[in-house]
Amino acid sequence: MSSYYDCLDDKYRVIVDGIAYPTTYDHTDAIRQMPKYDKMRPDDVIVCSYPRSGTHLSIALVDLVMRNGDIEAADKIHINQRSIWMHMSQQIWNGEVSMAADGINPMTEAEMWPSPRLLCSHLCLEAMPESVRRGICKVVVVLRNPKSVLNSKYQYEILIPEKYQKPLTFDGYLNSHLTEAQDLVSYGTWLNHVSGWWQNRDRMNGNIHFIYYEDMIKDITSVVTKLAKFLNKDLSEGKIKKIAEYLQFRNMKNNPKTGKAFENMSVYAKVTDTNKLKTYHAAHMRKGAIGDWKDKITVAQSERIDDYLRPKLQEIGLEFQYE
Repeated sequence: MSSYYDCLDDKYRVIVDGIAYPTTYDHTDAIRQMPKYDKMRPDDVIVCSYPRSGTHLSIALVDLVMRNGDIEAADKIHINQRSIWMHMSQQIWNGEVSMAADGINPMTEAEMWPSPRLLCSHLCLEAMPESVRRGICKVVVVLRNPKSVLNSKYQYEILIPEKYQKPLTFDGYLNSHLTEAQDLVSYGTWLNHVSGWWQNRDRMNGNIHFIYYEDMIKDITSVVTKLAKFLNKDLSEGKIKKIAEYLQFRNMKNNPKTGKAFENMSVYAKVTDTNKLKTYHAAHMRKGAIGDWKDKITVAQSERIDDYLRPKLQEIGLEFQYE
């Protein structure tokens, strides 16, 4: 069976240190230079997640806590202007360029931002600056159960079939993840990403905090409270309650400043069907559900995921909620 990049044109992939990255979004030079980047600041906060794990919800969450709960100020700013991506230029988000290579190195953009900075990334631990791996700044890692992640990513990918040379099946997509190889799917496998951060958490001098997507959906108030403690913010119960309400999935999705994160991007300029593009952009926040994967993944596919991932997750002591 084929894998993700067997179906996708090679021009959409670049491999750096054995890991695949999408050339549409990611600035290759920034990624190549990232491990030796030496201008991180001690008061930086980084949101790090594997794609489709609740990244924009987490960015909004961390931004609001860093702002001491000032929702009015935050909501004047589009979600993509509240943080800066370490490997994606603001020019990509703004639609000023249609391929990442044509944009400014995002870390050059980051250097122009005042402190304290909120940064975000889909990079695995090994691809991050060495200083980040040593715990120079705070990192908030977002985790989501693998069945939801793989289903959400696949359902999102197939909305733009023009990207593919041949149809991408979910079984083919699983081939890209249930393997030791890191060059078959963008950012490497889900397991490599989450296990790298999890297994190295003790090396980061207490400057790493894990947030579960499922907890954000089930009990966002508790998530806000724990994050505020990690970021040394003294928030009143009233502010925590207001932040929690703002972050309800339905509110985030219906808010133009947060629910339309991809609306200005032009990376798929060759897709002439504007309705299809609108659907694709709107789908970045799909359902905000935990057990939605059951409607799409067959029993056999679910068992295949379990057979590969369960023993590896048990070995490192990482557990997830699947419903």
